[in-house]
Amino acid sequence: MTNSEGAIAVQTNYENRAFSAPRSQMRTGVVVTWRGDRGFGFIRPDGGDSSDVFVHISNVIGVDELHVGAKVSFDDGVSERTGRPEARNVRLAN
Repeated sequence: MTNSEGAIAVQTNYENRAFSAPRSQMRTGVVVTWRGDRGFGFIRPDGGDSSDVFVHISNVIGVDELHVGAKVSFDDGVSERTGRPEARNVRLAN
């Protein structure tokens, strides 16, 4: 499509874009298992109202490894590979 001056015109349609809802507040928990040799472990969410959550090192931000007992914050996610719940954007909590 070109405009009256012969330049190529690009039409955008921002009104029809789907935007995700604002992210919920990050959850917190404690690392209860960490297999550094395999790069994964489990987080026990605070509150005790849910099962332990799988975490892979690729979803950990700011550190190269986690340790059992570390307090962390994380977002809930679903593994693309397994379809199971996993922790994402995992950070050491202050």
